[in-house]
Amino acid sequence: LEAYMKKKKDMEKWFDLENELKNYSILSDIPPMHIKSMNPDIDKKYFEKIRENLTEYIAQQELGVLDLESVAAKALKAILDYGDFTSCYSFNYTDLNKIVNKLHIGKQFYYKHIHGSVKEKSIILGVGSVKLRKGYDFLEKTASEFYRSNSILSDLDKSEEIVFFGMSFGEIDNIYFKNFFKKITSTDYVPNKNLFITIFTYNENSRSEIYKNLSDFGIDKARLFQNNIKFIRTQNN
Repeated sequence: LEAYMKKKKDMEKWFDLENELKNYSILSDIPPMHIKSMNPDIDKKYFEKIRENLTEYIAQQELGVLDLESVAAKALKAILDYGDFTSCYSFNYTDLNKIVNKLHIGKQFYYKHIHGSVKEKSIILGVGSVKLRKGYDFLEKTASEFYRSNSILSDLDKSEEIVFFGMSFGEIDNIYFKNFFKKITSTDYVPNKNLFITIFTYNENSRSEIYKNLSDFGIDKARLFQNNIKFIRTQNN
C-alpha cells in the first residue's frame, strides 16, 4: 500500500485518497499498478499510519486563519442566525464549533459527524460496500471502531428543506444519498411542492461533475428538476 500511494503521489498532484484505497484493495486477479505482492498485515499498519497523520494534519489546519468573508462562513453563520434546521450533519473531520467561535456568533452549533472527528481522534477513513481482497476488510468504513449509526437517511425522507454544501456525491458516499435521489426521480413519485433542495457547489465544472455522479447513481437528471431544486455556485458569490 505504501508503494502504491507513493507512486500515485508522484504521478498526480492531487488524487482522491479513499478512491485510491478502493482501487488498491478491490477484488481482482491483477495486483494494482504491477505490485508483485500484497501483505494485508503490513498494509493495515500503514493504513493506520495514514489515518493518524491525516488527523494530525487537519488538527494543524484548524489553527489557521479563517476567511470570515467566504461563502462557507456566511452560510454557516446564516444557519445559526436564521435557520431552523432540526438536523445538521458534517462529512468533514474538523470541529465546526472552533469555526463558529472564530465567527464570533456566541452560540454552539449542534451537529453530528458522519465520519468521526479530529477532536475525538476518531476519523473514519476507507471505502464503502465493495468486494475487497481477502484480508482487506479493515478498509471498510463500517469496520472502523469509531463507526456509529445515524439518522441521515430517515431525516432526508422526512425533510421539507435540505441544503448540501460542498458535497460532490461521489462514489464513496453515495450510500447516503443514492436511495433518496432515486426516490424523488422515480416515475411513480409525485413531486412534493413543499420540499426544497439547495446544492452549494464551487463553479460550473463542479456542478457538471455532480450531474455526472448522479447519473452514475442511475438518476434521471430530467426528472430531478421536477422537484424544487437549485444550485448555488459559490465562485459567483
